[in-house]
Amino acid sequence: MTFNPALTTQDIIWLVEIEAVRRLEDCAWTIADSPNTDCYYVAHPEGKPSRVKELLVFSGIIITYAEQVSLADCQATPSSWYWDTVNSRLYIHTSTDADPSTSDPFLINSYFWERIADRVMELDGHPYRPLLDPSSIADLGFEATRFSTGGISQSFGSVRTINEDGYWDTRLADYVYEGKRIVVKFGNDGDAYADYIKLFDGYTGGNKWTDASVEFETEDPRRFQE
Repeated sequence: MTFNPALTTQDIIWLVEIEAVRRLEDCAWTIADSPNTDCYYVAHPEGKPSRVKELLVFSGIIITYAEQVSLADCQATPSSWYWDTVNSRLYIHTSTDADPSTSDPFLINSYFWERIADRVMELDGHPYRPLLDPSSIADLGFEATRFSTGGISQSFGSVRTINEDGYWDTRLADYVYEGKRIVVKFGNDGDAYADYIKLFDGYTGGNKWTDASVEFETEDPRRFQE
């Protein structure tokens, strides 16, 4: 991409990507067919997860599952997951081989990218929902911190999205968006995804939720490191 800030007539496209979390422990898990009975699967309409984690409640230990290339590999490997593309199913093998829906010690989270843009579009095989208000994209700023020599605090402001047909009413009730990674990119109409410029890569803070819109606040990238 060749971006010319002096050329104000160029058609700039804005993208916002948030790595949201889906809580899975209360889902209707089904045991896999023999011989893969240490694995359980659940429908995952958001598509292939970006990652899967397990929290052992009593110890506070968080385990990041390893992605496997086959169900057989998932069966052979505790603390792993496999994505069934044909059936849009997420298979997991918990750290103790237990059923994730009936074992109280577990909290299972899947992560997925919520992709929105300022118009209807598809990039790199992924559709983007046209829910972004581009006027909310703020300037990126840096500020020297008071208590660390040479330290900086990154500031971006917030990103406002349109609550069309109550879309965010459902999403914010069922999924976790606070303290999650958010990436803001821009490019020219017709650019390949790889040519988009990354303006901000940090974390969401809180949000302001109304009938008409949802405004996601952003935080310094170092605050919510996982």
